[in-house]
Amino acid sequence: MRRAVALVALAIAVAGCSSDGSASVTDRSGDEIPTVEPALRERLATELDERTDEGRALLDDESVVVTTTLDPLVHDAIDRAVATVPSTDGRFVPGVVVTDPRSGSVLGLRSPIASGGRDVMATQRGSGSTLKIPVLLAAARLGITPDTPVDGAVDCQFMTDDGPYDAADASTLANGTLADMTAASINCAFARIATAAGPELLAGALADLGMAPKPDLGARFAVGGNTVSGDELVRALAAVLTDGRVRQLHVVERVERDGQPLELAALPSGEMTTTTEERSAMLTSLVQVLERGTASSARLAGGRPAAGKTGTQTANTDAWFVGGTPSLVAVVWLGNPADPTDSMSALPEFGLDPVRGARVAEVWRLVVDDVLAGTPIEPIPGI
Repeated sequence: MRRAVALVALAIAVAGCSSDGSASVTDRSGDEIPTVEPALRERLATELDERTDEGRALLDDESVVVTTTLDPLVHDAIDRAVATVPSTDGRFVPGVVVTDPRSGSVLGLRSPIASGGRDVMATQRGSGSTLKIPVLLAAARLGITPDTPVDGAVDCQFMTDDGPYDAADASTLANGTLADMTAASINCAFARIATAAGPELLAGALADLGMAPKPDLGARFAVGGNTVSGDELVRALAAVLTDGRVRQLHVVERVERDGQPLELAALPSGEMTTTTEERSAMLTSLVQVLERGTASSARLAGGRPAAGKTGTQTANTDAWFVGGTPSLVAVVWLGNPADPTDSMSALPEFGLDPVRGARVAEVWRLVVDDVLAGTPIEPIPGI
């Protein structure tokens, strides 16, 4: 009897009929996703609005099957990794987005819902040092190479719209190259480079990496003065790790009604907005973050090279790590989705240590090691 019930359920799924009158949603292998979490539903609805004539109404049609790009193996890897994050009874929870950088396909998604009902990984949160990635692009355009000496300690006071800002209060390093400053995430050095770059060059770097405009284009640009989304970060790093094209993230692979495919608008291919030389310079520094820098505890198994950047927002309200290889890019965030001012400091669950980007980088490592286990090791392009 139990087997008969299971076969009936399978037949319903294949036919695209669900018991609650809504569309069936499957992973990329065709297995039905029994519970469509709010963040995934929001992404599906938004994409169907953009790529079909009928839009999100398709999700309420029981004759429709929406096949997603989600990979069940990636989903399982995310579940195992986030299980290692100490529980704070729902106060501070992780978000993860895993993508194929060559296509923009979202392979895995775990995203809490922010205030206002939004998918937190598509929502702007405190950027911390993650925006040092576009500063590296601006630096390359200024002719600053990874081997260029950069002062990260002397006279690190800057005037901003909010008054004087002393970057030396955060992190300093007297002598070192740009690669050294990136590895150690030295705020003083990046405040100096951002000031030298100026608003126009910083705004151009953001646009060329597919990132949203930012209000603070001064010294605090990459040291906590702005916000960013997880989606922006994976798009930007994916472009740097591949061919310089910023690809639109997507979760819809195909849509069928009664077994017949529905037309989907093609995704934009993206323009190449950075040069090979610029990307090589950026990656040379970003690899050092994992090799010997703030995320050195998250080096991948087997010596697999990767590039990435930690980020910790002021008062430890948001902790980030975005990193990847030419075949997989992932971002991990930790914070309070309902309260962007809630600080992750002095938490007993985390041993009273302030939660920083280096802590979530270890979650990233678990996901990426799991997903890439047994696959060929790829070099980081240009280095």
